[in-house]
Amino acid sequence: MSNGAIDDDAPVPTPGQEAWDDHSPVTDWNTDYDIRDEAYVNDPYPIWAEMRAQCPIAHTDRLGGSWNPTKFDDIRAMAKMVPELSSRQILVMPPPPGMEEQSRYEQQIAAAPITADPPIHDWTRRMLLPAFAPRAVTAYEEYTEELCHELIDKFIEEGECDGAVNYSQQIPPRVIA
Repeated sequence: MSNGAIDDDAPVPTPGQEAWDDHSPVTDWNTDYDIRDEAYVNDPYPIWAEMRAQCPIAHTDRLGGSWNPTKFDDIRAMAKMVPELSSRQILVMPPPPGMEEQSRYEQQIAAAPITADPPIHDWTRRMLLPAFAPRAVTAYEEYTEELCHELIDKFIEEGECDGAVNYSQQIPPRVIA
């Protein structure tokens, strides 16, 4: 659109499969970061410190390109730049087969609030917040603790696990759903 607005009916451009398959090593975190890189996954803190010191708002062309602000004031300022830095084009994972041609609006609704801008983000967040209020969380605290112990018991004898796959990814859908 000529005025710079986002066309809600247009398909979201997505990087090709080759972009998702590219796991070449990162050589410069300030210009080529990759949150899937083993060093980042294992210990992102020294990487963030380097970025904050050398390039507080890093950029990469990987996976279609993105920016990574590392300082609080920058993050806060960027969060208020909705028209310029829309979340509508965020692609956390490649879309499932058959969803590639969905409009931005359809994809926002499907993955809100992470891929939505106001007003969709606002009403989705308002709808979700009561489930995370202290009183609501207390109601399923015991179940969550038991689930966490159960998950740990499944891999503790092995002495290692994939923390995301075997533990943290298991909790939200089983507690919230």
